[in-house]
Amino acid sequence: PGFRGIYSFLDVFTGDKKTEKDFGQLRERNLRRVYVGVETGCNELLRFLNKPATAKQTLEVCLAVKGAGLSLGVIIMIGIGGSRFLHRHIEQTADLVNLMDLGDGDLLYFSPFLESTSMEYSLRAAEAGIGSLTEQEREYQLNAIRCALNFEELQKPKVSLYDIKEFVY
Repeated sequence: PGFRGIYSFLDVFTGDKKTEKDFGQLRERNLRRVYVGVETGCNELLRFLNKPATAKQTLEVCLAVKGAGLSLGVIIMIGIGGSRFLHRHIEQTADLVNLMDLGDGDLLYFSPFLESTSMEYSLRAAEAGIGSLTEQEREYQLNAIRCALNFEELQKPKVSLYDIKEFVY
């Protein structure tokens, strides 16, 4: 009693690639939602982040999850890539999310990027001359992505901030 199912994170960038049929079998075993750290729809930024997949491959996984009747939790980074990727991240991420067929029962999280000087990303960004976004630029990026999203009025996913500061890994 009280068991509501299983909710899981999926790394679409590594590991075995699951098909819609695979996800359907997992749904039959009580999987209810899959959370995916999409981060960005910008392939150039994904390459800079050393992610071994493309936005198209990420979309294929998300559509397989949805096609199997599971709900989807999508996590988008805000502030990643600095000013160099600011506008491409906005446009290409909104385009990608709009293709995911998100609706009622799905979740869309915006996760502010937390940077520390000891991170590999920070070192590579400094070498490439990529500075961090200001708080106003992050707010602009968040609002611009949200404004570019197209969801059916009665079938919208829930949208929220995903504040990593609240979690300890």
